[in-house]
Amino acid sequence: MKLHKPQTAIYICGPDTPPGLREGAVSWRDFKKSFISLACRFRWYQPVEFVCRDLNELPRPGLLFPLLYIIGRGTFAICDLRGRKQILGLRGTCFAIILLFMESFQKKRVIKQAQDLFFQLAQTERVVPTIKNTEGRVSFVRGDISHAIGGAESHTRGILNGLIVHGRETEAHLCYRPDLISSHVALHVQACPNTFLNEPEVRQIQYNMILSKHLLERWKEKRPALVYQRHGAYSFAGFRGAQELQIPFVLEYNGSEVWITDNWGEPLKYRKLAVQIEKTILEKAELIVSISDVLTQQLVDRGVDLDKIVTVPNGVDTSVFHPGVDASSFKEKYDLDQGPVFGFIGSFGTWHGTKLLPEIFEKYCMMAEALELPPATLVLYGDGSERTACERDASARTFGKNKMIFTGRVEAHEAPSALAACDVLLSPHVSNKDGSAFFGSPTKLFEYMASGRAIVASDLDQIGQILKNDVHALTVPAGDTTAFAEAMLKLVQDHALSEKLAKNARRLACEHYSWESHVAQILDAFNGRVAL
Repeated sequence: MKLHKPQTAIYICGPDTPPGLREGAVSWRDFKKSFISLACRFRWYQPVEFVCRDLNELPRPGLLFPLLYIIGRGTFAICDLRGRKQILGLRGTCFAIILLFMESFQKKRVIKQAQDLFFQLAQTERVVPTIKNTEGRVSFVRGDISHAIGGAESHTRGILNGLIVHGRETEAHLCYRPDLISSHVALHVQACPNTFLNEPEVRQIQYNMILSKHLLERWKEKRPALVYQRHGAYSFAGFRGAQELQIPFVLEYNGSEVWITDNWGEPLKYRKLAVQIEKTILEKAELIVSISDVLTQQLVDRGVDLDKIVTVPNGVDTSVFHPGVDASSFKEKYDLDQGPVFGFIGSFGTWHGTKLLPEIFEKYCMMAEALELPPATLVLYGDGSERTACERDASARTFGKNKMIFTGRVEAHEAPSALAACDVLLSPHVSNKDGSAFFGSPTKLFEYMASGRAIVASDLDQIGQILKNDVHALTVPAGDTTAFAEAMLKLVQDHALSEKLAKNARRLACEHYSWESHVAQILDAFNGRVAL
């Protein structure tokens, strides 16, 4: 993080807030890394402004406010993406510190309640009656309190809309209102209480306690045919209702949240409880939807019965992502009409391999310039934990007349146009650091395929199984930046090959990887396990 001179402004972006909102803003990731050094700069900055997604969801105000007060000159501002703004000083800082101490005592009660609850749920025998009516209402539940972005948002939208296409009455229980959802889905938004802001994991647990009570009350009056829950850390609201009322339960499993936080984020503070929740839900579910063969094998290795697992890769809405999407707005905004355009879209997660893209693009530029090819543009749509590091690396490299653009977050309804503005789409996913197999099923992969654009991707487990090299895409060994750059060059030089790959990938997506097909496989598997 760049250190500023005394009495200069500093703008800090909270989690899930794009750093690109203001030039020179400090990302949340860099802010946390520089926490101690910043604390030594008494009254160094003016003004001090912190931007978050929602003022009601400030991250750890008991620590944040004192630091902002210390580095500022008496006051600091907090604002959100809805345009709300508050100016705070000593009084607000003292209140945040008092709240921090109060929550440190209250959290023990919440954790104990969750532990006792799951001990009881684990001991309760699961006797779900065989049902004749498998066409009843589906209740979709997400117990996480973060606003969905990237693949998680696409998956939720695909499942809900897919259920409607198959004629299923569908209700959804979430903490936010998702975009582009069919009007036939009955949305029930359960707002997250404005408590335990200093303890986000406790807040997640408390939210699931509250949501589960709400679901129990609703389902006692109007019982669904099945409960479908997306797995997440401490997410148990849907399972609790299904267990206590003995309703058939389907778990959507995209990976162990315990492993994910251990390897791609910050280890969970209440890891033992998270393991208990994950283990119990996996044991009790009637059906587990796994997104890859690797993930299915991991479940079997953990003792889960293979007969109750259905493996279904992610999908795409082929009517939304298609070659005919109008891309003029993005082409005009980012001046993409000249030369080849490469594109990436995503949440900049560790597994996406975005850290490699500056090096890959630099190598491509050197090869292309040697062949006197027209200048190219690499557009990176999205935002996330690795974006700042990626931008920093890009700024230190030489691209000649070529350019690399970071657009920040793209809304769901804009994604098809963003991809359509590109000639070649990139998927540089990397292997897991611990040497385990790549278990993902990237939604961006299927959106790329449906968009009808040529693709360069890592030959990594499911990605390489779906995209056959030289048939649907050009695939290269994961992490091989030179091979990746050479594949990009090959597609720019060979337009006939690019068109062939794009058409084949589009056809494959339409025939096998639509969300309608995805949901159909889940419903068939469910009917086979619970119906007469």
